[in-house]
Amino acid sequence: MENGEFQLLAVEAEGTLALASILKHQPDVALIDVQMHGMTGIEVTRKLKEAGSPTAVVLLSLHSQTSFVQAAVAAGACGYLRKKDSTALLFEAIRTAATGRVFISPMLGRSVIDGLRRGPSLEGQSEITPRQRDVVR
Repeated sequence: MENGEFQLLAVEAEGTLALASILKHQPDVALIDVQMHGMTGIEVTRKLKEAGSPTAVVLLSLHSQTSFVQAAVAAGACGYLRKKDSTALLFEAIRTAATGRVFISPMLGRSVIDGLRRGPSLEGQSEITPRQRDVVR
């Protein structure tokens, strides 16, 4: 699927297949569902980064809890959207991720910042990570 700006390279419904497909095609941006069979989108993101993949990851989720956003960012995602966010926001997140910048659903921004100010992330860190600092900026 091509519209002049975006080209769809692959669609996978299972995490391990998504990981293999992204590593094979090396897209600029991968849009990954947080909840997939076999391997979550957060796990796929983490494995992509461990493999040195340059693909920017935008995660899409039903979950709007700060803990999910923090886990996504800690795994290496540069975008996090709610499934109920608009198509316009989805395209904006993809464009932003393609430039290497971070994009968090505007509906989650305040709660993410508040959560980072309150204390440690899911991984029990006493300070925020450099990636989390990028999100706050």
